[in-house]
Amino acid sequence: ERVGGDGRRESIPSSIAVLNDIQRGALKSWLLLATRFQECLLLDYNFLLKELRKKIELISLEVVWQLHTHHLLPLEKFALGDSACEDLLVSGVTAIATDPSPEAMEMLEGLTSVLVKLAFSSDRSKSSTGEAMSKPFKEILWAIKQRTYSEEVFRSPHVTGLCDVITGSRVSCSDGDDALCKQALEYLLRRSTLTPPLTTIRDVMAIQNSLKFSSLPLHDAAFYSAIADGIGLSRSFSVIELYLTEHEELNWPLLMSFVASVLNTRGERASDRLKDMLGSMLKTAFSSFSSQLLCSSILIARQAALEGNHIFPLYHVWFKNTFGRKEDGAAITSKKAMQLLLKCLTSLVPFEPGSCLMAHVANLPHHIPKTLDLIKEYKTLAKARLKDLKPLSEQQSSSQESEKSISKKAVIECQNALDEFEMKRVIPLNVTQWAMFSQPFFVGSFLPALLVPRPMATGQDPDTREQFIKELERQNKIPVRMLANYRDACNKAVQNTIIIDNWSDEEMDTLDSIEDDPVISRLAEFLNAVKNNGNISSALSKLSCALED
Repeated sequence: ERVGGDGRRESIPSSIAVLNDIQRGALKSWLLLATRFQECLLLDYNFLLKELRKKIELISLEVVWQLHTHHLLPLEKFALGDSACEDLLVSGVTAIATDPSPEAMEMLEGLTSVLVKLAFSSDRSKSSTGEAMSKPFKEILWAIKQRTYSEEVFRSPHVTGLCDVITGSRVSCSDGDDALCKQALEYLLRRSTLTPPLTTIRDVMAIQNSLKFSSLPLHDAAFYSAIADGIGLSRSFSVIELYLTEHEELNWPLLMSFVASVLNTRGERASDRLKDMLGSMLKTAFSSFSSQLLCSSILIARQAALEGNHIFPLYHVWFKNTFGRKEDGAAITSKKAMQLLLKCLTSLVPFEPGSCLMAHVANLPHHIPKTLDLIKEYKTLAKARLKDLKPLSEQQSSSQESEKSISKKAVIECQNALDEFEMKRVIPLNVTQWAMFSQPFFVGSFLPALLVPRPMATGQDPDTREQFIKELERQNKIPVRMLANYRDACNKAVQNTIIIDNWSDEEMDTLDSIEDDPVISRLAEFLNAVKNNGNISSALSKLSCALED
């Protein structure tokens, strides 16, 4: 407190975490007096708690910690059942995580140790009452994790993440071992996998490139590294495998980023543990005929392959070694297993990049009896999708080639469907049936005949074809990327009609040669990555992925 200008005493707000020397000296004297009162049974900690909560906005975390260490007010009593006190703990620990002073570090380690014990002590988990009492402290630990592993905190030149403190040698756990620490870290990893945004496999396929190690924020990479150090690679992957088995919707971006991070920071050991996990997942998927788990395995392998051949085999190599070669003891050993694989791959076709489709078409196993028709049907669908993914320059090289690539039957059926839609304003029944029961024709022939790129003026009412396309889009009948390519092609066609008359033939040839040269564009991306990031491993991951594409 201090004396104001009017002679009245007023409180001085202290730092949210650490006291200054004058405050610390005053607190030391008060603690000595309070301890003597306690020895004489004159100190009621319930009264003390009530008074502290009245002025919680003025209390520093160090005051709370000193009361706990002097056995005047246990931390459990202070925090339990009061949101303001819980907020003080979270905010205070976040503040001292960026304070390099010895006093702050000692307090950070001590507080973390107490919170871990309160949240995960075996005595509490033996009863429902104990579990209910430990839940608030789990929430506090989770809130501290969210705060300390944030972009804002990691801007500080001195930062210590919660997981690093938990794994620190001076954090004491029950019975002198680190069982509670590992339990706390596993809880944080499991909680992270179920933290929104929860997504499905199809959602994450479109953003896998953005989840590579080279794109990870510093605070995310620090969290994944601390988890891998704290509980070990094998246990980390076991936790992930368990949740992939039990849940369809997870925080897929976090899982993919975790895989990318540990592969780049833990090298060959992480790669071996990941291969073990994928092998176990595939075995479970085929034994239980789980398409979800099989798709999960394929996507995780694909994410690992994006990091580069120096870390994990390229995707087409992994796919061939896993499914395509009988002599290698591949996972496909029966017709049912083959049906499951093709079911999984077929469900992914509308969302697949071209490199993965080519890997599948070239490396599907052919040694399983009575599966050739299934393989042929998948290849037809995949090849139709590959045509859709061709660059715009290839799609529009000449009108004659475009007409040849679309069958006369598809053109006729498309026109008939448009005529019927114009009269009835509903999708014709035969189109709906093709979309449901004859996908090779619908995706491979009908949609290419419908989605022929054309210049469309903005600001005008859509014609019958555009209305038909929008209705199919509304009913989720058109693959997302196929529709996006069509829109891009139409926009470019509009631009071409505006400016193409101003180009000479020589300028046109020069522009096409530069835009169509993949080596120039990929090399520029690689050099920029090295220049901007200085991370050779990440740049190699990018280049490897580019070469595979």
